[in-house]
Amino acid sequence: MKAYINKNICIACGMCKGACEDVFSIENGVAVAIKEEIPLKLEFYVKLAYEYCPVHAISLENF
Repeated sequence: MKAYINKNICIACGMCKGACEDVFSIENGVAVAIKEEIPLKLEFYVKLAYEYCPVHAISLENF
């Protein structure tokens, strides 16, 4: 699984980072996801971030 952030709608609220800071960070006023494949042990937390993003800026590949 890979995660992507739509930087045009991200409001950098930090919900994703709070759910899984091993995958998400806030840089220059927007969220950023790691470029690597997300480890299986973190997928649950990444899915939480995806579901709870208030502006739906996260998309997941192979979800």
